[in-house]
Amino acid sequence: PRLLIVIPFKDHIETTIQCLESIEQQEHRLEILVALVDNRSSEQRTLPRLRSWIDSPRASRYEILDHDGAFNFAKLNNKAVARLGGDRDLILLLNNDVELTTPQTLQTMAMQLLADRTIGFIGIKLYYPGGNEIQHGGVRVGEYLCGSGYNEVIHGESPAEFVDADRISPGVTFACAMTRRETFEKLGGLEEIFVPNAFGDVD
Repeated sequence: PRLLIVIPFKDHIETTIQCLESIEQQEHRLEILVALVDNRSSEQRTLPRLRSWIDSPRASRYEILDHDGAFNFAKLNNKAVARLGGDRDLILLLNNDVELTTPQTLQTMAMQLLADRTIGFIGIKLYYPGGNEIQHGGVRVGEYLCGSGYNEVIHGESPAEFVDADRISPGVTFACAMTRRETFEKLGGLEEIFVPNAFGDVD
């Protein structure tokens, strides 16, 4: 299966490279292309450091795309998928500060998506740095109202919320979320105007 991984970034190059190193250490049978979307990096060492890392022998292919507009999470990802996703079977949206610590993460996500057509997006359990506190174990609807009268949408963070179980969830954070390309296209990509920088993954 052919996988496109989209990683937006702005400077913080060592964090980004740590993310890329974790992709390189994955055990899988996927053909991976990584789109690195540069959103106005300004530090002089960012792109030379990144190109130097890419130029070493790598298991995956890497391409750098420029995005010179204001930060818009949806637009950054949509642009990369439109440019490089045409021949891909799967799309992974990944934040540059995520490190994949389980070696079979990509293979497991891909095989579940390809085996079960009822899955829209698949996510993973994310920990805060240090590995002790859970940041995300699936999205759930909270008890309290916020905004204009809607219940809050929050991350599952405890065993009581079944964060340790493979399960159906109302949503997953797009800090790390995989889908089939055809699903992404049927949805028309991510919504760029109504919720460009918050709740876009849940929407």
